[in-house]
Amino acid sequence: MGQYSDLLNRYLSGLNISEHLRGRLNTENEIANLHEVIRLSYDLQAGTYIEDYLRRKNFYDSRMAYVVESFYPFLEQCSFVNKNHHILDLGVGEATTFTSFVKQLCARGVDVSCFGMDLSLSRLATARDFTAAKLDQDISFVVGNLTSIPFSDSSMDVCMTMHAIEPNRGMEDEILNEIIRVSRHFIILLEPIYETASNSERNHMNKHFYAQNILSAIQRRTDIQIIHDSILPRSLQDDNQSSSLLVIKKLTPESKYQDSHYICPIERTKLHSGKGFWVSAQGTCYPEIDGLPVLDPRYCLPYYAMSKQYN
Repeated sequence: MGQYSDLLNRYLSGLNISEHLRGRLNTENEIANLHEVIRLSYDLQAGTYIEDYLRRKNFYDSRMAYVVESFYPFLEQCSFVNKNHHILDLGVGEATTFTSFVKQLCARGVDVSCFGMDLSLSRLATARDFTAAKLDQDISFVVGNLTSIPFSDSSMDVCMTMHAIEPNRGMEDEILNEIIRVSRHFIILLEPIYETASNSERNHMNKHFYAQNILSAIQRRTDIQIIHDSILPRSLQDDNQSSSLLVIKKLTPESKYQDSHYICPIERTKLHSGKGFWVSAQGTCYPEIDGLPVLDPRYCLPYYAMSKQYN
């Protein structure tokens, strides 16, 4: 039996796949496989988050109402409030909470262009169907990872994560560097914060290998500032740890807006669309599956013959 069929059978039998795979990460060298653990475990779960959202819609919508009410006053104060805002949800999953966030922001008269990135192809395909039925706005979905975001510098007015940094212990600084690079004005983080968690919450986060240096990584930076920091009310908490909402302002935004085009996460240069692929002038090429660009460095192939036309 191959690895994929084995994991599927284990998942269908009720095994916690994430814990099963993380149990193999016994040394620091194996932490490099953490992306694969996250991708496999979440891909197998595709569709379950929509089911949970539909069961607890009021809870999730109330959660996003808290986020929007906390963030909107800062957006309203900005001189660019009347422009079209590019918003990127990193680790968008099945786009359930992002859909609620976008709906509530648009209800306040905010004009948005929406983008969503995730490691899981299955979850993005599920998200595309869900948002097509629930939103008036289109969302551009792309497969990518948090340490190599395939968008150009300062191309997003708002970047946000909702429990997406959480499973990435040891990569907090690397992820934050990328989010800051892509963001132009604001970053919204809805994450459990290890540094302020209780002992029982820390035990839970240690058990699941969750991030432990999100706040420390932020505080080490001089180019961003936390402008809102709150723990969600108990009625909006979920699971075994509290979640915090951090709204962060980029202190040195670029003076010129950058296009929100896809870039090669290896070369950091523009990608051009072909028939079922994306290619850079430097020869890097990425597949497009079912209309979803797969812009993860691990799936890059050389395609110098095609790249010549862009030089």
